[in-house]
Amino acid sequence: MKAKISINTRSLIRQEVAKELERQSSTIYRQAAEDLMPQALAFFLWTLQLNYGWGEKRLRRLVDDLHETDHLMNSPSPMHHRFNSLDCEKMLKDKFGIDVRAEFPIVVEDKKGQVIK
Repeated sequence: MKAKISINTRSLIRQEVAKELERQSSTIYRQAAEDLMPQALAFFLWTLQLNYGWGEKRLRRLVDDLHETDHLMNSPSPMHHRFNSLDCEKMLKDKFGIDVRAEFPIVVEDKKGQVIK
């Protein structure tokens, strides 16, 4: 026997699902970032090591400089304004013509190496 759901009930279900997604979105985003950020940075640092011969000293200095930039972004002084990674992305595109999103489209693989579409 099929259960019949009225249009009003479906609409209410969709509204509740949308509300719950809104409530959960920051948690989901944070979890994704915690997985993706280390992978992206490892990819970047490994490329510098492999293609440019960067060793421990240069890589460590770059990591320290990245921490310093993060501090500047989040703790503006009278010498500079607050900015974020979206501002950095825009500057790279405007100043150098590098569209990071177009250059590196997202490809997601699970831990088993299977691509998730």
